Amino acid sequence: MAADKIPHFLPISASTARRWDKQILTQCLPAPDLDHLGIILVDEKSIGAGHQYMTVVINGETGEVLHLAEGKKKTSLESFFQKLSPQQIEKIKAVGIDRAGSYKSVIQQYAPTAQIIFDKFHIVSNLNTAIDEVRRAEWRNANTEDKQFIKGQRFNLLRNAHKLKDDQRDDLIETTTD
Repeated sequence: MAADKIPHFLPISASTARRWDKQILTQCLPAPDLDHLGIILVDEKSIGAGHQYMTVVINGETGEVLHLAEGKKKTSLESFFQKLSPQQIEKIKAVGIDRAGSYKSVIQQYAPTAQIIFDKFHIVSNLNTAIDEVRRAEWRNANTEDKQFIKGQRFNLLRNAHKLKDDQRDDLIETTTD
């Protein structure tokens, strides 16, 4: 339950609930296992309005949260690697990240032998953006008849090829053979 909902059920404030929650978690949760890291995942999580973020590092094999730090800058991830010994860092074989440059540079500095893997969501998003840019440029340069066709093909171009219906596939083939 969100902490701001607790006062509806119990006679305590949301801030008290958060403080108790943090205290209990600190006492009960064991320290993260930093000795058996092979794959780690790094991302930022929005924690509030106004572009407030937190950097999250997770063990990619177990799902265990290894590190939380305020912000999404280099220092947020550097503080994780600074907790690790050289032997622990050496065991990291792969790091999954989005396409943000700050995380990549930290990984290259602290774990240069780890393979950097960009997450699928951001790769597909970048590909869709590139396809849209090309489609828009072609539309601007097309004659009136071709503009109508191009305008109606956005989702056919972005859709997985194996999910196209026969008429959608025919439309795309017709365009490439004209």
